[in-house]
Formats: sequence, structure tokens, C-alpha cells
Amino acid sequence: MKDNIFSILNFPKVTENNQFVPKKAFLENVPLSSSEKKLLSEEVQKLYWMATFRAEETGMSTLLTDQEDFSELHFIFLELNRKEKASQVSMMVQKAIPYPLILLVVEGEELAIHLCQKSINQNDTQKRVCGEAFLGPWLPYPDEKITQPFLENMGYEKILKADLKQCYQAIWHNLQEAKIALDKGHFQTHSQEELASETHRIAERERLIEELKQLKKQLKKADGIAERVALNVRIKEIFSVINQMNSDEIR
Repeated sequence: MKDNIFSILNFPKVTENNQFVPKKAFLENVPLSSSEKKLLSEEVQKLYWMATFRAEETGMSTLLTDQEDFSELHFIFLELNRKEKASQVSMMVQKAIPYPLILLVVEGEELAIHLCQKSINQNDTQKRVCGEAFLGPWLPYPDEKITQPFLENMGYEKILKADLKQCYQAIWHNLQEAKIALDKGHFQTHSQEELASETHRIAERERLIEELKQLKKQLKKADGIAERVALNVRIKEIFSVINQMNSDEIR
């Protein structure tokens, strides 16, 4: 899978590292807590340092301020034994790399991308502070309707921008597209405004579905008739809203 995926991404040869990183080497070079050592031992199958984007190889400008460092972008391929702890393992790897990192996470026949916003530690500029992190949806591979066009849209020609920060933002944007694609059953690109609207729609539906689950639990425990009636009314309202959202999406 690794070679097929990077063939689709079509990165310039000069950016490719394609180095296998033994777990022992990771352990020796990265300070890990006891729980992180356990994650590395039990959850990680293989780790490959695949590519590095720098200005001299890509022609994309660097961006370095007192808050962020976009002088390099790194791509790492991470194979897991299982995906239940994918977020924890991904953050462990993210913390080990001071530069923006695009982590391609694989388990079995599924692929997810993990990104993490990093800022420069104001007390120690050699260190980074991990902020917002996002593990994208698990995508089947191979798959022609979603995963293939998703990867093609993350290909080098698509993410080649004026600077490395814009390149990273294009990948972040594409990751949001993947979630929408899974919801719709096919991949397509959207404007920033459309993307925000679709992301909000999905988040709102997920919120309603979660509220529905909680209301059903409350209904099972409810004793009074008035309480049960109120809960049933709210459940019907939510069902109606979700059905309307689904109907609008089909149209």
C-alpha cells in the first residue's frame, strides 16, 4: 500500500526519503513516557519517513515567524496493528517532529491522515507546542470513488503553492473534503465557503444524532408520564430535522 499511495502522490524524487525507521531507533532518539513506550511497542507495526519538502527542493518559500515554523514539511507513513488508539499513537509521533507533519496512518486496508497544528514554545524556541489535532476519517483502500481522488487531490501538483504554509493548508483543506466525501459517497472539491457550510451541516447532524442517543437513554429511565411525553416529543422533532437534512442533501 505504501508504494502505491506515494506513487499517486507523485512527489519529486528529490524530496523522497523512503527510510524505514526501526522502533528501537525511535525509542533511542525520542523522549517517551512509559505509556508512550507501551504504545510504540504494542500499537506500531512499521514507521517510514517518506518525504521532506524544503524550499530548495520544491521552490516553495519557507515561512518562519516567532509563532510558527514552516521551513520544512515532513511526511511519515505509519502502519498500526489496530486503529483503536490511532489518535494517541499519532500524537506521539507528531510530538517527536518539530516541523509540520503529515502523518499517513494505515491499519489493514484503511487509510487516515493525521495533522496537528504546532506553534513555537515561547519559553524554549527549540520546542513546539501541539495545538489542534485532527485524525481524518478512515478511508478504504483501494477505492475509486473516494480514496483515489482524495489522494490525487493531495498530489504534488495540487498542493504546490507559493509557500510551505499554504501547501500545508491545502492538505488540511483536502482532509476536510474527505469527511464530506464519506458522507456523500463520492469525492468532490468545494470552495472554502462551501466547505465550511458542508462541515457545519455534518457536525450539526452528528450533534443531533448524539442528542438522540442520550434522549433514548433518558426515556428508558423516565418514570413520570409528563417526562416521557416531553422526551418523545423531542425525539420526534430530532428525527424530523435529521430526515429533512437528508432530504435536502439528496436534492
